Amino acid sequence: MTYLALVGVPRTSYTLHEAVVQARLRGLDVALVDRAEGLGVVPGTLPVSRLIEVADMTPDHVTDAVAALSPEQVLSFSELHLGLAARVRERLGLPGEPSAVEDLIRDKGATRQRLVDQGLSTVRSAVTTLADLPRTAAVFPVPFVVKPVDMTGSIGVRAVRDHAEVSSYADLFDDPRAEQDRGRRLLLEEFVPGTEYSVEGICLAGTFHLLAVTQKETSGFPSFYETGHVLPARAQQDDPRFASYVQDVVAALGIGTAPIHAEVKVTSETVDLIEIHTRFGGDLIPLLMERALDIKVFGQFYDALLSGEAPRTPAAPHRIAGVRFLGRTADGMGRRLPALPAGVQAEVVLTGPDSREPDALDNIRLPHRRHGHILFTAPDHGSAEKFLMEDDGQASR
Repeated sequence: MTYLALVGVPRTSYTLHEAVVQARLRGLDVALVDRAEGLGVVPGTLPVSRLIEVADMTPDHVTDAVAALSPEQVLSFSELHLGLAARVRERLGLPGEPSAVEDLIRDKGATRQRLVDQGLSTVRSAVTTLADLPRTAAVFPVPFVVKPVDMTGSIGVRAVRDHAEVSSYADLFDDPRAEQDRGRRLLLEEFVPGTEYSVEGICLAGTFHLLAVTQKETSGFPSFYETGHVLPARAQQDDPRFASYVQDVVAALGIGTAPIHAEVKVTSETVDLIEIHTRFGGDLIPLLMERALDIKVFGQFYDALLSGEAPRTPAAPHRIAGVRFLGRTADGMGRRLPALPAGVQAEVVLTGPDSREPDALDNIRLPHRRHGHILFTAPDHGSAEKFLMEDDGQASR
């Protein structure tokens, strides 16, 4: 048997399904490695060859658990476990992104400094802690953004327009006193103007291959959590800077072969990175690529990694795909959709009481709670954007 060891069960069922099924279609047997609570959500119908429970997600535990399988590869599609998978690969002598690269990418402060040093960003930044935040922020010009150096998904993100708002940052933590004692590193960055997009693709031997650009809809100040997407973005048709800028970024960071999800801000004059990840985007972005472009991105990544096959995408989308996230319960949204523009098809997926979304993660309160989403396709950007932006007073905006 030729094994692929996947470290950490992905948060979304689509990512879990595609990561396993696309590997199986390429002749790989899949071993999922996680704690008992992570493995407990894996459907019995998923074609997984081994479920490997570990007491703790550490390099020692995971390496010991998978070494006997002699895996062909060790990967993770979970943000919190990318560095762990890299360390296991290094211990087993397997190729892949080095842990030093994964650590650089995970540390947003280090990433920003590398880009500034390489002339790819002009954003001013500083690293501090919760205890030192008032003193660091006092000499930092507003507006700026405060966020942990190593979290994702808008967790712990707070934009500040006035220095008087800095003291309220501690309210984001379940236990502010414990947070002060812990000394978690926080990043202050000057606010980056522009329209927000994410750039999706695959890097093969240092060459970035663009698959899609995602148009983002967010809640805006102060948390900027994502409330919807449209893919591909209208701007992708006319702006070659998305691909060229991300190529420069992956070269500066030393990324070899990996999925790429890069969040950027764009103006008529500049493109600047917000953050980058060596995984596919969350929030159902891989599913949107499948629906809009008829491609299976996990399969394309496996082909690139295992066979050196360049990723491919159609010259034009077959349709426009999107998602709106719901910030109300089923009763609150009245079990009805916003009005559908002509040609738009939509389905509502409601989150049940057994949702895996916690109220807090690593002592940080989540800025919102989703109660489901609306997946939709449209024949053109105008119809998709109209549906995404329409406010019926029920869907999260």
